[in-house]
Amino acid sequence: MFGEHGALLEHGVFNIFLNVLISLRHRWRELAPQRRALRGPLGWIGTCLGVGHLVGPSGTYASAIGAGLLVAAFYLGAPAWAVVAAAAAATVLAIPVAAWFESRLGRKDPRPFVLDELAGMLIAGLAAWLPTNRWAWASLAMALVWFRVCDVLKPPPARQLERLPGGWGIVMDDVAAGAMALGLAVLSQMVLAHFIDYSLVRR
Repeated sequence: MFGEHGALLEHGVFNIFLNVLISLRHRWRELAPQRRALRGPLGWIGTCLGVGHLVGPSGTYASAIGAGLLVAAFYLGAPAWAVVAAAAAATVLAIPVAAWFESRLGRKDPRPFVLDELAGMLIAGLAAWLPTNRWAWASLAMALVWFRVCDVLKPPPARQLERLPGGWGIVMDDVAAGAMALGLAVLSQMVLAHFIDYSLVRR
């Protein structure tokens, strides 16, 4: 119908999607020994019910899940202390589980372990419960973005905390990133609110 160019386009699109699927399938097979090594309750907890085994940025996936849980908690009326308690519980649980992951896989800060990202996002997401909050959805979106930035760049003291031994180093850098993201999300929202209020006054 679309001639030679249409056929070439269709062929190219088909190849792109096919190659992606084949690559994902190969990667999934390569990770099979890793999944076997992490069988059991601790494996499910540390990977956040298998999220850590997914191909791609598993830390971002876990952070996004944390943001989704926070959205649900906020709009269901959960109090701030419940989020603080959840973040504290996730952090305390993550430290020994991270050490177990490290021993099972034989490497520092193993990629499948994403409970630390979930804990850090719960801390960052507290921005939606602070008195300075004006738009919960904006607070949580900013918290997610800032948390991923801080988690990847690891500004001080996150970089220094990462050097702690065992599960402490794996988890505490994300806790620090979450705390920094919390502050940055609050600051960003205050700046945003200022400019929106100013624009309304100017009208």
